Amino acid sequence: REIAAAVPELGENAHGRGVVFLPGPYTFTRLVENSYYENPADLAADYVLFLAANGAELQKRGYSAALLSEPSVGYDFSLECFDENRWRPGLLAPLKEAGLTVGLNFPLADASCALPVVEDSGADFFGVDTVYTDAAGIETSKDLLLGVVDGSRIGVEAAEQIVETAKAFAQAARFSGSYYIGPADRLSDVPDKQGLKKIKALAKAAAELE
Repeated sequence: REIAAAVPELGENAHGRGVVFLPGPYTFTRLVENSYYENPADLAADYVLFLAANGAELQKRGYSAALLSEPSVGYDFSLECFDENRWRPGLLAPLKEAGLTVGLNFPLADASCALPVVEDSGADFFGVDTVYTDAAGIETSKDLLLGVVDGSRIGVEAAEQIVETAKAFAQAARFSGSYYIGPADRLSDVPDKQGLKKIKALAKAAAELE
């Protein structure tokens, strides 16, 4: 099934700035049943090619960026079984060639451990969970998406707290200098009302950081 067929139309006001959230290649290879590929890296590469084949259709529907979530990275770090060989240089290049901006997000993980492995993957920016990541250990040439709102916690962060967290992290990390803010992970695990409050807090914090 084509991914784009399952994505709803955004309407005339989207202006091509929509973001589609998808499982990252590492997480995909860790979660699917595989009886065909001897090398998981080949499965990851074909998965990216499949996503890229839908790039033009996604853009027609208003999506200009793909955020690939890698929750399995943090899980594997905790078990000390992270497999670097599932990553290849330029792995995400087909998505960029398809015209999409590409981000890799590492929820519930110390992103400082993952970035050295994925720096040459072709991603345009990296998502870091500020709760679990050592900011001083971040070193990348790419932009950062700072996960300053905890998607697994029902409590709502104050906008002032978000601003303080973002500024402190950006000051301690070494990166391109450009960053965005957002939730560290999906907000679907918290009640809708709490999720909306978190989004409003993020919007207020973003305005203060401009």
